[in-house]
Amino acid sequence: MSRSVPNKPSALTMRSRGGVCVIALLCSLLFVTPRSRPVPFREPHSNAVDRVNPLIGSGGDLPNGSGGMIPSTAPPFAMMCWVAQTRVNYVSVMLYNYTDTTIHGFQGTHQPVIWMGESGQVVVSPGAGEVRPRFEDRGMVFSHEREVVSASYYSVELEATEGGQIVAEQSASA
Repeated sequence: MSRSVPNKPSALTMRSRGGVCVIALLCSLLFVTPRSRPVPFREPHSNAVDRVNPLIGSGGDLPNGSGGMIPSTAPPFAMMCWVAQTRVNYVSVMLYNYTDTTIHGFQGTHQPVIWMGESGQVVVSPGAGEVRPRFEDRGMVFSHEREVVSASYYSVELEATEGGQIVAEQSASA
């Protein structure tokens, strides 16, 4: 009985892929920069916190190609974090992915990383008019140009399903 062995990538191919990943990461650092926060979230000034970009590691088209980071709004060592939800949450899938164009709600989560799973999360879904309980029905279009992201503050302008715009904000406090 003969078995077919899948072709293994050569060391040169693996190095090329690694180079492409590094270039993609550097490009994402150039284009994925947080916009300005409101004044109350800029005081007191902190050089360390101001350099944090929660979006690093939150993009990619595959679970293992995304970096596995959840860009949450939370104080340090928080037991509960708030995250804009662009995907259904389950093990090995980030609930926010930078490549998505719709937000389905804002999830309060205990999940610090994607491989730990989730239990006891709650989702708050902004909207007007008809209640849309199904995940697939409640997504609202957004643009990264109208998104403000920092470790302590998140804001986004959503195109409401019923027309008009909804501004959603969340902040962290201890």
